[in-house]
Amino acid sequence: ADAILRMANRLAIDPQTPESEWREDALNYLEDFRIYQAIEWIDRNFIIRWLEPVAGNENVLGFNAAFDQKRLEALEAAKLSGDYDVSGVLELRQGDKGVVIYAPVGTGPDNNGFVAGVFRIKTLAQQLMASRDPAMFRIEIRSEGVPVYTLGDFESAGAPMSYTVPVNLPTQDWQLTVEP
Repeated sequence: ADAILRMANRLAIDPQTPESEWREDALNYLEDFRIYQAIEWIDRNFIIRWLEPVAGNENVLGFNAAFDQKRLEALEAAKLSGDYDVSGVLELRQGDKGVVIYAPVGTGPDNNGFVAGVFRIKTLAQQLMASRDPAMFRIEIRSEGVPVYTLGDFESAGAPMSYTVPVNLPTQDWQLTVEP
């Protein structure tokens, strides 16, 4: 999230940044972090204008990121406050469930849209377990106590041995539960 915010801050400082330079920056982030599905620049009217990588994400170009009233209100609030917004788990236009982090490019009337980081939930969960055998654990992501995503092939045995911790994300009340 902080990386996406840094990218947005650079674009706010230099709003005339050429698209080619923005794309090079985005490709560096994709290479460094390897967990993004895509990085996007969304204009002040909430339309996705630039994204990397293009391959596999073509169908989101021109998409309105404020696709419903809840998203519109969240993005408007982020635009005013300058704080980033984190979507809940949603169905990505690219397919599968994911999360999007929106970092405003400037605030208030100086806002020039958002830089967004798109993550597939499955990729995030797998990264959490990268150093462990995923077949040995069940991971459950909860939003306000309600399961929104589960990674693991076995059914819960009632969680006699599980551990739940809060996930520190602005605008989201998430918990992560791991059980052997």
